[in-house]
Amino acid sequence: MTRIDFYVLADSDHIAKFRFACRLVDKAYRQGHRVFVYVDDEADANHFDKLLWTLGDDSFVPHTLGGAHPTSPDRAQDQTRVLIGHQEPDADHDDVMISLSRDVAPFFGRFKRLAELVGTAAQDKTSARERFRHYRECGYPLQTHNLDT
Repeated sequence: MTRIDFYVLADSDHIAKFRFACRLVDKAYRQGHRVFVYVDDEADANHFDKLLWTLGDDSFVPHTLGGAHPTSPDRAQDQTRVLIGHQEPDADHDDVMISLSRDVAPFFGRFKRLAELVGTAAQDKTSARERFRHYRECGYPLQTHNLDT
């Protein structure tokens, strides 16, 4: 069963939410996880793609946009361990999903872990409460992490 963690951020800024997601991706990647970053649309996917390139001099996360990665069996695993998209990824991405979407991903249950990021803006909190309620009603284990910084 998918473990779901809600990260409640101290900042409502859209950029701050995406930057925190970059740090989560970096950490999960360094721990050897396969990560799918779920966004609302192509514009968000492209924005997050650009942000991952700005992590810092000491960090590099090979990643690709959904639908753009090779499907041959001999592809280098490290090159596709991080995938960004707004549609369901290939079956080999079922480890960690980081959601930056306002909506519940219909395929979230195939992942081992799901990270939901919540800003302080009213609309963000409202959609997060709806997602939380949905997961709770479905019986998923939920954890909430209130982040001060």
